[in-house]
Amino acid sequence: MSKNKKLKIFLCEDEQNLGNILVELLESHHYDVECYSDGEAGSKAFQANTYDLCLLDVMMPIKDGFTLAKEIRQKDVEVPIIFLTALGQREDVHEGLRIGADDYMTKPFSMEELILRIEAILRRTGRLEREVSTELPDIIHMGRYVFNRTTHVLSAKLSFDEIETLKNENVKNRVPQIINKLVAIPDEEQMFLYKQKLTTKEYDLLSLLCIFMNKPLERAYALETIWKRSDDVDPEKQLPTQRNMDVYVNKLRRMLELDPTIEIKNIHGKGYILIVPKN
Repeated sequence: MSKNKKLKIFLCEDEQNLGNILVELLESHHYDVECYSDGEAGSKAFQANTYDLCLLDVMMPIKDGFTLAKEIRQKDVEVPIIFLTALGQREDVHEGLRIGADDYMTKPFSMEELILRIEAILRRTGRLEREVSTELPDIIHMGRYVFNRTTHVLSAKLSFDEIETLKNENVKNRVPQIINKLVAIPDEEQMFLYKQKLTTKEYDLLSLLCIFMNKPLERAYALETIWKRSDDVDPEKQLPTQRNMDVYVNKLRRMLELDPTIEIKNIHGKGYILIVPKN
């Protein structure tokens, strides 16, 4: 997050202990937080102020979170809303989404996941400035690989000796597939070209990893960015399962095995990082 501007979060939570924990958590991540313990007090505060994101408990005294969200939407149709709820029934989730919520989390929830979802939504809505450039060239060189973003093709040059070496290393189970995709390069003796046409999801994920090359890519942000309009989205979570993304990460890892200097590493509890040595 940019340290020049603290984003302001509106929190309405009637459980005092949880409210205190959330305030401390959010402030530790450099957010400015205002917390209210009932929907009526929260409604008055929202009408008098401007916020960058709302965290609303559903079951609150005097005025519940759904009613509060409707009033918020009457004043501001764009401010992101995340529901914090003990209600796991599908109809409650649907009600929140109909009102205009961006996400919801069922108690008890992971504080780390909450922060990641907040950051993902704030980035998607343009309220949180990105620390890296989103501009990518049409041709990206990564070690032995060339990623052509125009044709959606990932390619690599291999010599005959390198092919032989692959047969005895960690990718030996993929050698038949590699051989089937090799094309001799006419003007380069004993040099072959490996080409892999990427699917839409593979292309989107590799492009996003390249945007964050040698920097952490948050899992929640990748899920929101790539899968938010996909049919793969779990209606109970409004985000695809982490396993879904892991499948595509593993596919890319296998494609990149031809260069041992390139690696997609897991960052525990956060996401992934594409390691590419600098030339």
